[in-house]
Order: sequence, then C-alpha cells, then structure tokens
Amino acid sequence: MAAACCRLQAAAWAALEHATAPALPAWGPAPRPLGQKPRRQRCPLAAAAPATPGLDDAGSAAPEQEQHTGPGLTPQDLAGLAHDIAGFSAALRSLAAPGSGCTEAHVVAAWAAQRRSPALQPRGPPAQQEAALEALTVLEELTRRQVVALTPDQLGYVFRCYVLAGGASVPLLVALQKAASSWSAEDFSAAGLAELAWGLASCGQPVPKGCCQLLRAALHDDGSAADAAALGQHRLQDAEQPQDWQQQQQQQQQQQQQQQQQQEALPLQQADRQWEAPPQHVHEQAHSADVGQQERPQAGAAGPPVLQQEAAQTGVQAQVAAWQRRDWQAWFEGTPASKVSLLLWSAARLGCRPCDGCLNAAASALLRGRGLARLSSKSLVALLWALATLRAGHVQPVLRGVSQILVERLEACQTIMGRPGSQAGASSGSSSAATDARKDGDAGRVDGGLSSSPLCTAVWACGQLRHGDPGLLAAACGLLLTRVQELGPGDTARVLAGLGQLGYCPAPLLEAIAACLQQPGALDRFTTRQLAMASFAFASLDFFPGQACVDAIADACLDRRAEFDPRDLSHVLWNMSRLGFVDEPFYLAFVPVIMPAIRQYGPAELADIARVYSRHSLNPEWTAPSSPAAAASGAASSSDAGGGLAAATTLFDALAAQTVARIEGAEVQDVLRIMTAFHEMGLQPEELLAAVEGWADQRLRRLTPQSLSLALWSFARMGSGSPKLLQTAAGCAEQQLGAFTPGQLAKVAWALAKLRWPAPRVLRHAGAQLAERGAAFGDKEASNVLWALASEGEALSPEQLDRIALGMQPRLRGFGPQSLSNIAWAYATLQHKPAAHFLRALGDAAERQLRAFEPQGLSLLVWSLASLGCRHSRLLNAIVALCRERPALLRQFEGQNISNLLWGFCRAGFHPGDSFLQEIAEESDWRVCDMKPQELFNIAWAFAQMGYHPRRLFESIAREAGPRAFEFSTQELGNTLWALAKCRHTGPAMPALLHAVERELASREASFEDRHLAITLWSCGQLCHVPVAPALAPALEGLQRRLPAVDARTLVITVTGLADMQAAQRRRQAVAAAAQAAPQRAAAQAGKGAQTADEVWEGRRLAGVVAPADSTAGCLVPPPLLAALVDRACELRPRLQQFELAQLLRGFAELGSTAAADRLLRSPGPEVEALLVGAAQRDRLPLLVELLWAMAAWRCYPPAAFQPLAQRLGKVRPDYRFQQPTLALLGEALAAMQPQQRQQLRLRSGLVLAASGAARTAAAAAALGPAGPAGSGSGGSESDDQSMQQSSAGRHRQLGAADGRPPPACRNANDERPVGSSLDEEPA
Repeated sequence: MAAACCRLQAAAWAALEHATAPALPAWGPAPRPLGQKPRRQRCPLAAAAPATPGLDDAGSAAPEQEQHTGPGLTPQDLAGLAHDIAGFSAALRSLAAPGSGCTEAHVVAAWAAQRRSPALQPRGPPAQQEAALEALTVLEELTRRQVVALTPDQLGYVFRCYVLAGGASVPLLVALQKAASSWSAEDFSAAGLAELAWGLASCGQPVPKGCCQLLRAALHDDGSAADAAALGQHRLQDAEQPQDWQQQQQQQQQQQQQQQQQQEALPLQQADRQWEAPPQHVHEQAHSADVGQQERPQAGAAGPPVLQQEAAQTGVQAQVAAWQRRDWQAWFEGTPASKVSLLLWSAARLGCRPCDGCLNAAASALLRGRGLARLSSKSLVALLWALATLRAGHVQPVLRGVSQILVERLEACQTIMGRPGSQAGASSGSSSAATDARKDGDAGRVDGGLSSSPLCTAVWACGQLRHGDPGLLAAACGLLLTRVQELGPGDTARVLAGLGQLGYCPAPLLEAIAACLQQPGALDRFTTRQLAMASFAFASLDFFPGQACVDAIADACLDRRAEFDPRDLSHVLWNMSRLGFVDEPFYLAFVPVIMPAIRQYGPAELADIARVYSRHSLNPEWTAPSSPAAAASGAASSSDAGGGLAAATTLFDALAAQTVARIEGAEVQDVLRIMTAFHEMGLQPEELLAAVEGWADQRLRRLTPQSLSLALWSFARMGSGSPKLLQTAAGCAEQQLGAFTPGQLAKVAWALAKLRWPAPRVLRHAGAQLAERGAAFGDKEASNVLWALASEGEALSPEQLDRIALGMQPRLRGFGPQSLSNIAWAYATLQHKPAAHFLRALGDAAERQLRAFEPQGLSLLVWSLASLGCRHSRLLNAIVALCRERPALLRQFEGQNISNLLWGFCRAGFHPGDSFLQEIAEESDWRVCDMKPQELFNIAWAFAQMGYHPRRLFESIAREAGPRAFEFSTQELGNTLWALAKCRHTGPAMPALLHAVERELASREASFEDRHLAITLWSCGQLCHVPVAPALAPALEGLQRRLPAVDARTLVITVTGLADMQAAQRRRQAVAAAAQAAPQRAAAQAGKGAQTADEVWEGRRLAGVVAPADSTAGCLVPPPLLAALVDRACELRPRLQQFELAQLLRGFAELGSTAAADRLLRSPGPEVEALLVGAAQRDRLPLLVELLWAMAAWRCYPPAAFQPLAQRLGKVRPDYRFQQPTLALLGEALAAMQPQQRQQLRLRSGLVLAASGAARTAAAAAALGPAGPAGSGSGGSESDDQSMQQSSAGRHRQLGAADGRPPPACRNANDERPVGSSLDEEPA
C-alpha cells in the first residue's frame, strides 16, 4: 500500500520536478555547502531541541504528494522563493489569510524550502534573523492547520523539518504526535517512519503511548491480535476523548524528570554477570516509563483515523492478517542507507528494538550498493551505537563493513593530515553529532577526522557488540593515546568500558589514562556510574593501573559513598576487591551506606556485596542510628521497603534476610554466589537454606534445557551448591535428556562430574550421543563428555569408545590443546587403549600446536600417552626442546605437572638427557615444600628409574618426607623409600626419614599391603638400616600372617630385604667382635706363621665377610617365620622365574636357613633343579654371582648347576666391567669357597684381584662406621655419607636390575595414576 501511495504521489508531483525555480529533488533538498553546519536558532515559541548523533541529512526531502492547490500561490512558487526571505515571508502570510486555498502541499513545499535554503535560516544579519523567525512562526501556524491532512510520509517529513528548525511548540508537537498515532503502521514507508521516529526521539517531548505502539507494530511482525486490538482501542479513545494538551504535557514532563533522576545503565561484564546502561552522551530516556514494559503490539486498523469501535475492530483483523505475511525486504527496498541508519538510531533512542527479520532486512539495505560508504564517519559511529543499543550483534556483515570503512578513513586521515585528530570532530553528545553531520554524497572523500568523543563511542559500541575488530581498535586506541589529555569523564568511562567488555588491553593507552586519573582532582568530575565503569575496566582486563591510581579511585568512591545507588556500589566494591585492594577500613566505611538501604538491593547486588565481604572475611556489626531524625528516616525507608532491620545486626544477617525477601525474582547465578559467600564465611542460616531449597524446587523445574545447562555450569564454576539444589537440578536434567543439544548435554555432563554428583544416567546418555552423533559435538564438547565419563568412572563399552575415537580422528587437527590433553587423559583413565593410529594422530595434532599448550596440558598429554602404551618419540623430543628453549615455561610447571611429565617419560622408556633432568631437578627442588606426597614419590621414582641421582633434590625430598610421613599412604611411603634406596642416597636427612618410617611401620602395619610391606623392608635392607624392635616385630608378625597369600615376586623382595638387614646387623656384630679380638689374633698369628686355607676362611668368617651357613645366632627373623618363608618358597617354585631363584637363594643363605639349602640346593626337586640349570645357563652375570655366593655360603655346589655357572664365569671377556657391588659379592664368594671349587671356576687373575679388592673395600667401609647394638636402627655410618654408601654398595646388587622389569612400586596398574591428573575444562 505504501509503495502504491508513493507512485500516486510521484505522478501528482511530477510538475514540481520541472519548475523554473531551483528544483526540489525527488528524495532530498539541494546539497548543503560542505563544512560544519551552524547550529539553528529556535522558533520564538520553543526551547532547545536535541539533534541526532552523526546521522546524515542526505536523501531527506519532502515526499511526493498530490496537488490540491487552490487559486493563488502554488508549491512551485514557494520553491522559487527559497532564496528570498522577504518574498517567502510574504507568500506564507498570504497563505495564512482566509480563503487563500492553502493545502498540505504548500506546507510540505514550504518546509522543504526552509530546510534546504540558507537564506531562510534564522542567522546572519539581524534583519534576516527577524524575517526568518517571522516566516517560521507563520509556517508553524500553517502546519497546525494542515496537520490532519498530511499523509503518513508527509507527516514524518514535516515532523523532522520542524524539529530541525528548532521548533518546540508543545501544542503543535502534541498535534503531530496524535496525527501520527492515528495512522496504521503499514501506511508508513521505511523512509517516512525513519523521519517520524527521529522527530519523536529528538523533539524533547515524552512519547505518547499511541506512538510507541505504532513504532512497535511497524518494527515487529510477531505481535498478537490482542496487541493490535489494544492499539485500535487506544486510538479510538484518543479520538473520542481528547485530553487537554497542557495537562498531558505537565504529566509527561513530570515523568521525564523522574526518569532523568535515574542514572542510565551501562552494560558491564561483572565476573560472570552483565549489568546494562546506555552511554550518557548518546542515549536519553525520552519516552515514558511504561514504554519498556509494554508488550510488542501488532499494528492497528489500516486507513485513516477511525471513530467507531466496529471500524476499529474490523481494521485490526485486516491488519493482523496482512502483517502476518510481512515482507521486510520489500519494505526496505529503495530506502537509502542514511534513512535506514536514521531509523535504527531512532529506534534505539526510543527503546524499541526491531524484530530479527526487520534487523536483517535493514542490514541488507545498508549493504546494498555503496550505502555504507556514503555515510560520514560520525554517521557510521552513530550506526554502531544504535546496533549496540539494540543488541544487534548478529548482523556481522554490517559490523565488518562499518569497521573496515572506519579503519580505512582513520588511517587515510592520519596519513593526509600528518597527525591523528587534526580535523574538527564531533561534539561529545549524540544529538550534536547528528546536527554536525554533513551530506556525504562523495563516497571517495576521506572523512576520518573524528574527535575523541565519537572514537570513545565507537570503542564502547564494539564492546557491547563483542565485535573486537583488531584494526579498528588499534586505530582508535592509537588516536586516543595522542588525545588522552582531552578526554572528559564520560569519554574516559566509555572507552574503558568498551575495552573491558572486549578484553582488549592496550597497555600504553591504559597507562596514560591511569596517569591522568591519579592526578589531583581528576576524579572529582566523575559520577558514581563512571567510577564504576573505570574500576570495572581495570579489573576485567586484569590490568593493575598502579597503586596511586587505585588509591585515587578508592578515595573518590569514599568521598561519594552516599551518592551511590545499589548497583553502582556493589560493582565498585567487587571491582576494587578484584584489583587487590585490601584496605579493610575502605570496605567497612560502606557498611553504614549499605545497611540502611539494604531493602533496595536486588539479588545481583546482594551477591556482589556478599562476595566482597566474604573474600575479606568481614562481617561487621551495624547499629541503627539513635538520633531522632536518623531514626525517623531509617524507619521510613525501611517501612517503604517492606520492613526494618533490628537495632543491632551483622551484615550477613541482613544479607540473608534480604535474600529471603527477594529470592523469588533471583537469577540462578546470583543465588549461587550468595550461597558460596555464606559457605566461605562458615555461616548456614536455616531460614536462608530453607528459602533457597524451596526456590530451587520451583525455579529449576521451569527452566528450559538451555537455561538448565547454564545453571548447572554455573554451579560447577563456583564449586558450590547445596545437596537439595544439586538433587533438583540433576533430576530436571534427567527428565529433559532428549531435549538437550550436544553442546548443552556436554555442559550438563561436565558440571555434574565437576560437582562429583552421581548421575550415571546423564553421563551414559551423553557418552552414547557422542558415539552416535560425534560430528555434532565440537572439540571442547567431545572432550568435556569424555572427561566427565573418566572422572566419574562411567566407562562405556569398548565398541562405543572405539567409535568415538574413530569419529574424532579426522578432526583432531582442528582440536585445541586442552581438548587433546583431556581426550588422551580420559582414555588413559578409562583404561581403554584406542587404535594405534588414533593415538599417533592425536600426538601429531598436539605436536603441531605445542607452543599453545599450558604446563598442565603438556604433562597430562605425556602421562596419558605413556599410560596408553604409546611412545611418540617425536612429540616427546619436541616437548623437551620447547622446555629448554623457553625456560620461563619450565618455571611455570607445578609439582603435579613435573610429577606427571617425569612419570610419563619413564613409563614410555624415553630418556630426555641428563642436562634436561638436571633442569627439572632444580625446578622441583624449589617446589618440594608445596608438593603432595604422591608428587614427591612420583618424582623420586622417575629419577631412580632413569638412573639419575640428583642428590640435592633427593635430600630435599627426604627432609620433607620425614616430618610428613604420617601424610603418606603406605604405597607412597614405601615407594619413596624405594627410590632413595635404589639410588643409594645416604644424605644427612636419611636417618630421620628412616626413623619416621619405623614409626609408621609400628603404627600402621595392618594397613600395609603385601607388596608395600615387602618394598619397605627391601629399602631398609638396601640402606643397611635395621629397624628397631618395636617396628620390626609387628612387621614380622604381619608378614607371617600374610604368607599364605604372598605371591612369588613379593616373597623374593621380602626375603632379599630381610637378608640385607641381617647382613647389616651381622656385619656390625662381627666388626665389634673383631675389634675386641684383634690383639689376641695378632699375637697368635705372630707365633704361628703361615695360615692354612681353612684358617683363612675362618678368619674371614670371623671378620664378618661371609656368614656361616649353619649359624642362626642373632638372626633377625624368628625360626618359625624363616621356616614358613622356606615352605612358601617351595610352594611357589612352579611360579618362580629364573632370575628370582638366584635372589631367593642368596637371601635364604644370608638368613642362614639350612632347610632352604637342603630343599632348594642340595636335594632339589626336578622343577627346582631345572630352574637352577636354566639360571646357570641363561641368567645375567650379576645373577650368576648371587647364585655363586649362595653356593659358597652353604658350601653346596650341585654339579648340574655349578658346571655351566663355572663355564660362563670363566669365559667372561676382559673388557666386561662388573659393577662395584657385584664385584664385592664375587670377592666374598671367592673368599668363602674351598680352593678346589675356586680352581674349577678358572677365573681370570685380573677379575679375581678386582673382586678381592672390592670385598676388602666394602669390609673396610663397614669397619670405619660406628657399630651399634643389634636392632638399634643404626644402619652403619649414618653420619658419614660416603662411608655408608660404600658399605651399602659393597653388599648386594640393586633390586630389579637383573630383569629390567618395572619396579615393584608401580607394577600395579591401579597404582600408576597420579592423583588429580586431569584438566578441569569449562565448556564454551
């Protein structure tokens, strides 16, 4: 209909195009001269009217119309008089005379001439000003007469012309508004509605409800018939019962004053919540308070104003049917970009957000042709502001186009002018920016010169739209850096708020702003809202502006603490807390402001207040003022809010009471923050808990799947939630499983797993969906589901896990570092090994983005791949190279990260090199005090397994583990001692650690598992430490009790450890006895001369070199236990390995068991004999030496085993190098053997000499140490590190060195997983 009306009007006005006078353009007046347009003067009847921020007048013209002129002047005559103020005034006076035949065409033509002609403007010489004002007065009267005859588009055009001319006659403005509301929304074209909306937004008068309904109906297509009926009824009432305009104006002015007293809101991202406010320089609340509360209406009846109810209802039904088929693209077709931007700006000013269809069509119109390029820079900024205010962030093409044009113009302006900001910019207000806007018909003209205020507005708008265009931000911040001294409080607050929203941190600009803010008096002009915005930006950007700036902000807030409203006050306190401001008097000073007005605080403000004071552990008590005036004021305010406070109460008591009172309208995250704060303070008010549980039952059950997933995600983020809350939320999630999208399902699964709330049905459903619809899950979503399954131990079937891996493999290249780490960790934790090609692809994907990994992700990736049996050597080498290339990265590793990294290297069989291990050891040494027991154990175990002994680190571990032994589990305690024993660490801290182990062994023997007890005994033996009787006796009793269930490997470790302890005790006793008998033996030897072989052997026995096989005197192991050990060994002989038999025989020989000699060596059964022969033929040489030592101790040399043993030892190559402990063991065996058996060995003379020397060195080292009484716990030379090490090394080989198998400490798969080895990833 609008298009048809325009065509008819165009035909009627065709003659106007060819008038002899300067022609009136079809869609706009003649272009104004370039340059800044002077401000227009007002009509004598009007006050100042606002203007538009940077919106162009290009394309603005009188709509075409039918000619209904009578005799006399024609519209063409008025156009011809546009340059003659006297003639124009005379023509208007003649039209005002009775019977002149003045029509609406004359009025439109007159306004068009006045708008485009500088000669008709009230400026210049006094005579011209007086004549122009007289003409405007007459034109105003003519407009009042013809207002009801104007068509919709003419009405919008005249309305805007009148406001631009400065007219503010209240009767005329009310008449224009009422005439506009009498038309249907579909009667307006997009350009006409833009003119009308601009006039309504800029006239300075409150917008009546009818106009608001009209705009909402025009910009929406989803209204209801009831809304349209309400609009029709409203128009009918307006027509039948006209109000006195003076009374209406008075009411509207009162409403406007009330709204101006309320401060505007600016959206600030406070932690996890937004609070909203439009910028003060562009947004004024010009409509009544009830506009924002109205539902979006459907358009009313079509056609001219109706005066009967029946006609109104008929028109409503017709419009509802027609507008349900609304074509937005056709409505905007042909509308220039300037009019589209004008419409969007006006809608934003009036608080009327168009529907998405309308916004999308408007975006298409803006992008059509070169529409955006024809807008001036200030118009583009105003468009950005409008889109930000309308929350139209989904029109990304428009945002990108505007950003690109602004960047090009700003860069070109800087290049041409030589310095940024040289041109005169726009004023700070949005209205003046529109007034100063120029027609920009030349698209190629450089128009980038913006003042500071529009630049700040652009940054603010980008922040609200989350449109962080790097080029635009860099250019704008670069220009603002040179003009930072020119920024006013509003500009500073806006640019800081925009940067905070975007997370964009230009350090030079922020430092310059901070330097300005800390100047004396700089913050005096800031409002409380602007102080909140400044503190928000610094806190959200994690940018510390300097203590002087923070102190200045704190002082300014304190000076105006009585002026803050609840929202600003809560935000300021929370932001200052985030900035690390810990001055308790500062927070306590706000308590007298908070408590009297506590009833005005909503849930969001209560949450921020609670978080601030719980963070600082403050719960001040407040007493109501006692003065009569204060008491009366407090009582009145309290009664208004619904009840007063007690005379003396604490802050958190008041917060709890107000939360209970306002919980019905609270958001989920606000309630969670409040509950978290009370939990941190250790407070659990019963009334609050009951209210929260009741609220949860009602609120959570009404949430949509999306809202429920966000609520659970918030629960997990804050790590809080009462059981009732979680139970309700989990139940609701189970009921809506089929309604969740993949992303929402991943959030729900992650949140429940993070909160450790059992929800197996939800987790299994999420895993099944991931297996079936893997392509619908993003990388974070897939990794979150797997992480949740692994964390809760809800393993899927192997087929489902393999299907998930197969579906993810082609997409692994696009996965993020954290997702890759979590996926690998999940499969390792679920103990399911996917296909090798999947693990290889995962490692390749991680290697390509290795520099993006955090320390935790790197360590978990290495740990997980090693647990899955995947050795990705290229990835491991790249990790080592990266850590060595970036020392700062290695310094970021925490104890758990180092533990997992070393464990993964060791498990994968990868040696990173001694230099890297030394760097890791140095970093670990700094963190020993902060490490958990398992981290200490894993690090020590890994170093021991890789054969690297960092003495300083091991000494720190021993020093730390001693006092904290009670914190260690039995596995951690035994395995830590095992690692130190394997590396033969004998530092000054070892005696204290060994005594601590004795205490734990005595008190916790029953909690030791068989393997852990065996490892502890073996470690004590390797360190030549004999536990005291109170610790050893329970261990031996427990061992005898456990023997029926002990496996072969545990038995060998136990016997070896007891043997080593027995050797250490017997050595001390022998050395003491030899020292006492030394004078007698010396005298006897001097009288006898040479000794026989038996005398030599007996002397060595007395010296403690070899224990006689038939001696059980002073044995640590009671005979019943020793016999039970032998019996168990005979029972397990079918399960014994060849390398275990040699160790077992040597142990029993050391313990002096004749029964073991008889049953295992002298008369073995066929199975044992076969083991002996196999060991003699195939065991490694160190094990052959152990077997030979046992034979020598028992003086039993079975031919079937001794002959192959002698042949192998006799064929040892000269270049073979035995380790020192093995050589000492061989020397002891040779000393104990008879000459006949020694000759059968046929050893090389050099090897015999080396073995004898090693045995003497070991015996001398033992003799140097102070001998203690049996069972004293003194393990040889405790004070002499070197001496103790030689004594220990001189005894026996290291456990596990013969077979190369994983050490007993970590052979159990259940013991291999580091505690807490997971990434807590938050869903996007």
